[in-house]
Amino acid sequence: MHFPDLSPYSYCSADALPNVLNVGWLESAHPYDVGDIPPMQRDRLRSFAAGVRVNLCRGWHACDFCRATGATPTAGKPLEDIQLGNGELWLPGEGAIVFAAPALIYHYVVHHSYRPPRPFLDALDRFGTRTSWDAEGECRRRMGPSEAVE
Repeated sequence: MHFPDLSPYSYCSADALPNVLNVGWLESAHPYDVGDIPPMQRDRLRSFAAGVRVNLCRGWHACDFCRATGATPTAGKPLEDIQLGNGELWLPGEGAIVFAAPALIYHYVVHHSYRPPRPFLDALDRFGTRTSWDAEGECRRRMGPSEAVE
């Protein structure tokens, strides 16, 4: 599923959600920004991908770029048992903004040189290693309990 970076989020909702922006919804048919991100941001993104997911699904979305291998992307060592293709990451931005990314975003950064937009990276820096973010609660609040994926 492709959504342009920083476009309004509407993946699991009938209408675009106010102040929820897409990041990292990549497909091979669409170009994307390429570049390195600092190791500290990459590590934060890996930790975030491993522990703060919402809208978990029963199936797995394979990486469109790696589809030929049939492998399910994981978070890498030491988190190899964390598979990334079954949900989303919601990261708090400035003010009321929340960024919604597929859990595969870490895989895209590491294996396909995807460079998320600056506002997302800034939010990742501000978030740091906090563990108090209730992504699931924020998702339910913004989507309503009837639309959040169970």
